Amino acid sequence: MNRLAAAIRAFRDPVGLVEDAGRQGGLVRLTGGRRPVFVVTSSDLAREVLETNADVFLKAAGSRGIARVMGGGLQVSEGEHHRRERALLDPEFVQDRLTGYAATVEWAMTRGTASWRDGEVVDVMAAMRGITTAAILRTLFGDATEPDVRQLTGDVTLLATGLWRAVVPGSAALERTFLPGFRRFRLARGRIDAYVAEAIRRRRSSDDPPRDLLTAMLHARHGGAAMSDRDARDEVISLLLAGRGTITAGLAWTWLLVGTHPDVADRLHEEVDAVVGDRAAPAAADADRLPFTAAVWDEALRVDPPAWILRRKAAGDATVGGTAVPAGSTVLVNVFGLHRDATRYPDPAAFDPGRFLGTDPPGPYGYLPFGAGPRGCIGFDFATMEAILLIAAIARRWRLVPVGAVPPRYARSITLRPRRPLGMRLAAR
Repeated sequence: MNRLAAAIRAFRDPVGLVEDAGRQGGLVRLTGGRRPVFVVTSSDLAREVLETNADVFLKAAGSRGIARVMGGGLQVSEGEHHRRERALLDPEFVQDRLTGYAATVEWAMTRGTASWRDGEVVDVMAAMRGITTAAILRTLFGDATEPDVRQLTGDVTLLATGLWRAVVPGSAALERTFLPGFRRFRLARGRIDAYVAEAIRRRRSSDDPPRDLLTAMLHARHGGAAMSDRDARDEVISLLLAGRGTITAGLAWTWLLVGTHPDVADRLHEEVDAVVGDRAAPAAADADRLPFTAAVWDEALRVDPPAWILRRKAAGDATVGGTAVPAGSTVLVNVFGLHRDATRYPDPAAFDPGRFLGTDPPGPYGYLPFGAGPRGCIGFDFATMEAILLIAAIARRWRLVPVGAVPPRYARSITLRPRRPLGMRLAAR
């Protein structure tokens, strides 16, 4: 595939580009340019890139500008530093810890839907962003006040949506100018950094710090080693910027897909009503009692995977499926294409939660909503629990009906999201 034509197509329709590449084979090289780009749309080859040769195919940070904003957290770090930080954080995302986070998810849902009214139209992308951002903020900072959450939600949203500014040539200098977008970006980052630094200081100096994720991170030990203040700041930023985007988009697509499939909506409401009953919201223990709700979430991530492409750089000369991949090459694992593989998923474009209710679930490298291998998302279990509880809690009280064009066009973005606001009408139950 000619790289110039691919570049033009990538700007206009990046999802369509990888779909076309996937139809041409399991490994497609985009020709032209100084460094090759390969698109992988084969579960076996995806395993080679993400697991077997993970030490060769590194997760590209994007640029020094991105690293300047995000630091050296799990999202961008490599090698021994990544392994050490992963070992320190892994225990904080095990099941017994997740149970304690469930109350925070309920709080964020109640807060985020308090203003909803029967018959009004909401942008579910924005609504889910507010809920998920508040949930991760209160999970990290258990002592955050309501004004803190409001300010931080705005700042994190601004930082996440404006992260592209960090890769603009001369971005560090531009942030010091009066250009409104760059200046707002710098100020938002400064406020977040100041809040995180003060939160770390309070926990270091307190005999009775809040029992939240940040405190747990600061107390974590692995081989006698602990996190420095700088490492803790970087991991907080990674969780704020990387963790919320996937679940926000995933929930927005879930509501759209459920809303356009009344039979799925009816079954979802029936299960939630039976399990939750007259309670205001589900409890953490209910997550395992909501198999159809979980299947709805899993299938929505298959049809519209927020992390629709996984980017890696070849640190040295390598091979993928016997094909030479020179050092410096970019390898794109085509998650969207793998999730639409007709040999694995009959009628792949159809939304059918029943695929995830059988005894033969898809293999790990044919279903990659949160990546796989040693760089798989550390927050997978947290995101799954959060999504199931949020879907159930909202479905207990509301039915969401799409308005406007369906399906919407995809935005040009590293996260698969709609190009325009995703309006849905609220119907109280």
